[in-house]
Amino acid sequence: MSFLLGKERKNKLYNKILSEQDVFNCSENLDQHAYEYNPEIVIATEEWYKISAFSSKKYCLDILKCKFSSAEYDKLKQIDTNNLEQILFVDEDMFYFQKITPSKYIAHQKILKINQKGCFSVEDLQDIVYIDCYPHAIYNKTNDTLYFKSISKITNIFPGVIELYKEATTEETEHFLRSEFINIVEDYNSKDVKTENRKRIALAIKTLNELKKNDRKKIFEYIKSYCPELKCSDNKFDVGNEKELRLLLWGIDERYFTKPVTGDTCVANSTITLHKKNK
Repeated sequence: MSFLLGKERKNKLYNKILSEQDVFNCSENLDQHAYEYNPEIVIATEEWYKISAFSSKKYCLDILKCKFSSAEYDKLKQIDTNNLEQILFVDEDMFYFQKITPSKYIAHQKILKINQKGCFSVEDLQDIVYIDCYPHAIYNKTNDTLYFKSISKITNIFPGVIELYKEATTEETEHFLRSEFINIVEDYNSKDVKTENRKRIALAIKTLNELKKNDRKKIFEYIKSYCPELKCSDNKFDVGNEKELRLLLWGIDERYFTKPVTGDTCVANSTITLHKKNK
């Protein structure tokens, strides 16, 4: 049996809206087109991110940790549409989430309707909530996996999940810019580092901490070979603006490559690991 629940902004409680009506139906094998969430991966339209063992995460909702029972939820008799924050469609062990933003409300609008016989009619729409074809998140209780397409669209649904795509703090950014392999020029400082580079710094810190000393040397030689415009002396890279910092961070993430046939030098805006090297 399936149920549609609504969550209100004021009391933050789920209540039943209706039952036995299909709202979402993602019948495809999600795992076939899903990648474990990594901010370095840019997915295609038909692909999904996933978080495995989701019930063990601190940002997993209580409603997903327990056996779902519709009897525990009151019927939502009346609601101010501006107070509807989220809808949740439950179908057996599948949970479909969509957050509701002001753009989803239609207070009053006229539409031109065409029926199967090709006849036209004008109809009024009032107090309508628009539902997307695809939900913002899908939780499969059977394999304990959450699927989603954009982490920014699920941060309000799962508070705390944004930590998976965190920016480096001011302190972490300052510490990184003081690294022994960086020479700051032209008074460049942490205040000049924008959001995207802060996110790259957070990833770079993790990468460097996992590298052995010899591997760190290889990374820096690799950067020199692909970025001759990034000045380097005494094993220190000059960083005086956002572009130079971005070139360095791309190198630490090993984004540069050469096409084997044309010999073109390129940078990847997304990387997916096909095979892990045995260490």
